[in-house]
Amino acid sequence: MKEIISILLKCIQFIFSLIADLFSAIVDAFSKQKGFNAEFGSERSIASRFNNGFVISKNRRLSRKASFSNLLLVGPTGSGKTSRILLKNLFALKKCSLIVNDPSGELFMRSSGYLSQYFKILTINFSDTSASTGGFNILSRIKKPNDVNKIAHLLVATSLDKGNSDFWSISTKSLLSILIRLTLHQREQYRNMANVLHLLHTLAAYPERIDVLVANSKDEKLLLDYKSCISTPERTLQNIIASTKAALQLFDDPEIAKTTAQDNISFDEIRATPTIIFLHNSVGDQKYVSILNSIFFEQFYNHVLQRLPSKKELDLFVILEEASSMYIPLLALATANCRKARVGNIIAVQTKGQLKTFYKDDAENIAANCLTKLYLPGQTAMDELREIEALGGKSIYTDEKGIERVKSLITTDEIRLLPENRSVIISGNKPLIKGRTSPYYRSLIYSSYGKISSVSLERSIPDTPVPLIELK
Repeated sequence: MKEIISILLKCIQFIFSLIADLFSAIVDAFSKQKGFNAEFGSERSIASRFNNGFVISKNRRLSRKASFSNLLLVGPTGSGKTSRILLKNLFALKKCSLIVNDPSGELFMRSSGYLSQYFKILTINFSDTSASTGGFNILSRIKKPNDVNKIAHLLVATSLDKGNSDFWSISTKSLLSILIRLTLHQREQYRNMANVLHLLHTLAAYPERIDVLVANSKDEKLLLDYKSCISTPERTLQNIIASTKAALQLFDDPEIAKTTAQDNISFDEIRATPTIIFLHNSVGDQKYVSILNSIFFEQFYNHVLQRLPSKKELDLFVILEEASSMYIPLLALATANCRKARVGNIIAVQTKGQLKTFYKDDAENIAANCLTKLYLPGQTAMDELREIEALGGKSIYTDEKGIERVKSLITTDEIRLLPENRSVIISGNKPLIKGRTSPYYRSLIYSSYGKISSVSLERSIPDTPVPLIELK
């Protein structure tokens, strides 16, 4: 009976959508401004209800191919990024795997019940093990020395005061790399960041114990690097240790230590089994744990860009909600090359300018690597308003007195004052498009999906302290 009702709902939705499309086409035909150089394009030029890529409007979707060229979603708080675009994409995408940065947990709460029918659901909450189905050990994917350096670089870059000199930054990264390499020489149960911090504390209090551990590793390069590091004058060494403690302080949190001591994520497995991985953290902890999210995505992109997938492997999609709150060094490179790996990204921000906080000059590259850019109402950043106005082009018209005038196709004021159900879409070499959006709950189908209760989480992380390396 449920299947029959579902089919009837889909038929009704389809009929109403066709009627709406016909009406829209008629309106577009009669609203064209004759004689103007620039004209608005149509959603139909880039999207169709029959495509199976990203949802970008009320009921139209990009092709998978266009989705692999990424979508930049720009909308201030309250503009409807979640209800009008992101949730619809979660409900619509099938025969793929997804990774979702979901800081508040709203996407999981409203979609996981429905999605559990088609996907394996995994959650990671670095600051709350009870809200995680598993952990993510950032040391478990280290394959080569440069992987160690990347982790050290990220931890130091996001923790040290930007005013510190290069000497302190380089010295801190060097010590951190040495401690990570030393940890990797220990038994598997000890290979985690909690033990890296444990070794650092021991180095500060009982350096002779670390001397013995390094000697027992029988790693000549590690021994040489360690001796070079500790040969630094005592006062300087203590300052370096203090800076390294600052970079590792979040692993002093018992919940973070436990979550990063386990590993239940396989980036190979999500190519074979439809899976959705939600990354959560409370709003208050977002800045505190964003570095862990950054490392997660850095290691994910590094993995998927290593080889091209086979035809039998699943497509991958990434939803980076609050993308400007974390620093992913590979993001610019990934957005430029993920198309070949069949990975599509939705990069959601409040303003495009926010990306410059972490990415500096790369912010423009990241935006440029998104073929489609979707702007929701309420934009107030003047640089972006002027950019959209310029990209729309100029229109020539004749006023009431028969005089030709030149105006922008869409002005900054018109962009800012867009109705809540409209958007501005810029896609490749297509004319600027005034799109139509609607919240998911206005759709009979999507609304029914959102009413399904969220899935219950099965905790797999032991609620016990992380075992530490025994040092004598």
